[in-house]
Amino acid sequence: MALGPSRSFTTPDTTLSAALRYPAITPMETPMTYACEDSLVMLAEMTLQPGKRDAFLDYTAANLALSRDAKGNLAFDILLDEAAPDRVVFYEEWDSAEAQQAYMAWRIERGDLTVLMSFLAAEPKFTALRRIAT
Repeated sequence: MALGPSRSFTTPDTTLSAALRYPAITPMETPMTYACEDSLVMLAEMTLQPGKRDAFLDYTAANLALSRDAKGNLAFDILLDEAAPDRVVFYEEWDSAEAQQAYMAWRIERGDLTVLMSFLAAEPKFTALRRIAT
């Protein structure tokens, strides 16, 4: 499944729709010639509230193994921006868009995204990517 030219933003739980939006992965009208169609890379860029960095890092470090052990996860890293201490990027690789969306639904159901949002200064920015070759 390749990404469409325009992405709609949805969340599986409407109670968090105002606080969290991530791209719905939809097929392109014309498939991309060079895209690897089975895996998905997701970036989540976040800005932390001033003074919340340590608590955020404690929370995310304690939960990182759950993300890495999720069905379909190939890689999950939390990256800190050395030039901007309150900027964090989640780098995720999934074997399919469905696996990533099931993971997000599970995290929302558990209440983890509500906790995560309490550390943020603004809505996170999500970007769904596909590799052109393996």
